[in-house]
Amino acid sequence: MLQIDESWECTYSGKTLGSFMNQPGLRQFECVEISLNVAIFHVDIVLSGKHEIGHSWSRFIVADIANVLQLAQRDDMIRIRINVQSRRSANAEYKISSVVEIVEGIGRDGRKHYMCKCSNAQNYADATIGEVDLSEQRTVWSSTAS
Repeated sequence: MLQIDESWECTYSGKTLGSFMNQPGLRQFECVEISLNVAIFHVDIVLSGKHEIGHSWSRFIVADIANVLQLAQRDDMIRIRINVQSRRSANAEYKISSVVEIVEGIGRDGRKHYMCKCSNAQNYADATIGEVDLSEQRTVWSSTAS
């Protein structure tokens, strides 16, 4: 989950940027807190409207695989790259891995879960690292299809 504090909002520059980009509801914040120690996703997208006027990639930071899939299913998306950043772990450095496939399946608890398969053979299942035993698996996103 990503959290913000009201005092972190850049009210003046946010309004200026919002009017410049023709997005009056756009808001800017100095920082965002990642309140839980979970993996986070870096989602880079080329959107059709921005591509046409010479802009390229838009970057989103997302805390949940389901939200990554929402971005990946946008009608105005031309191209997408998804990376996952590891959770904080003692004194270890963060690792960023390229996601090549997102699989949906049923866990032992009977609920739907997602697992990201990465190019470095690392897997991230929902908020955990590692393999998860999923039945009825199906690919819901693949880097080769985007």
